[in-house]
Amino acid sequence: MNDINLCQIKEYIKVTRRRVFGGNSPLQIRTRRGALIGSKRWIFIQSGVTHPRFIELIQAVTTSSQQERISCALESLFGEE
Repeated sequence: MNDINLCQIKEYIKVTRRRVFGGNSPLQIRTRRGALIGSKRWIFIQSGVTHPRFIELIQAVTTSSQQERISCALESLFGEE
């Protein structure tokens, strides 16, 4: 990055956002990143299994007892608390 180094960028962000960086261990960063990825994964799965075309496909290729088992499994995963 031309004449700007990483320390200058961190200092700029700290001053303009009034936020102090540091104290974030690599483990803490990985943990937060893992939680974010996990959340996105669940949202993606939930939006997929509730899509009308997916539901139509499942109904076309499964029996009613299989549909009931799938429904119960999904309800246990995504049900309201």
